[in-house]
Amino acid sequence: MSDEDHTPIPEAVPNLRRSSRIPKPSAAGAAMRGIPHENLLEKAKHEIREKETNRHTDQAAHAQENMITIAMDRKIDELLAVTESDPRNYHEAMQAYDAAEWEISYNDEMDSMRRHGVWMLVPRSSIPSGR
Repeated sequence: MSDEDHTPIPEAVPNLRRSSRIPKPSAAGAAMRGIPHENLLEKAKHEIREKETNRHTDQAAHAQENMITIAMDRKIDELLAVTESDPRNYHEAMQAYDAAEWEISYNDEMDSMRRHGVWMLVPRSSIPSGR
């Protein structure tokens, strides 16, 4: 073998990488420097308290949304509620002062049901007795 065929081995390069770990002082070191120290147990307690606070905040926001929804539902119910003065059946509607409007609404509803095939007329003779 010639020297040309032989590739030189690179020299060892020292490892210049530094640790990405942030050094934290011990309890005694923190006390000497006058900085706060938090051990693992205190850190865990802090994280749990923070999670609980966030959970309660989320629950409060959800409760407020529910209250708004309930209030809106009540308002809609009030707007759609049948009043005592509304007729309870067709005969009462035809006796009311606004019978013409009730008749128009009735006919519109019946036409819509016929168009959509909601029901079909069944001869009384085909219905079993007692039904």
